This record gives sequence, structure tokens and C-alpha cells, in this order.
Amino acid sequence: MSASAVYVAIFNAAIGIGAMVGAWVLSHAGLPTVLMIAGLGGALALFLVAGLGRPALVFVQEINK
Repeated sequence: MSASAVYVAIFNAAIGIGAMVGAWVLSHAGLPTVLMIAGLGGALALFLVAGLGRPALVFVQEINK
């Protein structure tokens, strides 16, 4: 099995699990709670992306002796 197939399988499983968890929260706590959790998740993702920044560029120098 290729790495691409594993990636696609995990991605699709995450979509399905997220839908099930979201439906469960919606049925037990209501729409305002679902929207609050989604907003907090989006804010967390925004802070992580902003805080991590870009990776430093690494230049490899070849030394000929």
C-alpha cells in the first residue's frame, strides 16, 4: 500500500469521525455549542499557524578539498 493511499484513507476516516462527533454534539448540546466548538477550533488553528511561522531555509554548501 502506498503512502498516498494511507494518507487518503486517514483523511477520509477523519471526515467521517468528525461528522459523527459533530452530529452527536448537535443532538446533545444544540447548535450554539457546535458553533462555539467550531469557532474555538478555528481560532486555535489560526494561532498555531501564525505562531509557527515559516520554516527556516537550509542552504547546503558543498566543500571540495
